[in-house]
Amino acid sequence: MSDCKHFNGIQHDCCKAGVRYKDIAPIGTLLPCRDGFKGGTTCDKHEAFTAAEIAANEAETNRVVEAILSGKSPCCDAPLDESRVIRSKPYKGHGPRYCSECGKFVYQV
Repeated sequence: MSDCKHFNGIQHDCCKAGVRYKDIAPIGTLLPCRDGFKGGTTCDKHEAFTAAEIAANEAETNRVVEAILSGKSPCCDAPLDESRVIRSKPYKGHGPRYCSECGKFVYQV
């Protein structure tokens, strides 16, 4: 993975390093901060993730997914609050899940 760690999505005008996206790539072209960029150039603030950062991110993602699949919130390891989930058809099972301990939003179907 060679994505720049400053990339925060094109919904923002600038990356986390303060570089304006439209200054490094015209609208409709690929950004040099993304892994799929084949232009051969990078921004002068480009900083790739280290192998340790990638491994830590993957481990954290796996921890969160395992918690959710077991019906627990990843923040407090408390059961998920599903009181606002729709119980009848046609949208049965849809709705938000929150941490039952701290009230933090976890995910929504």
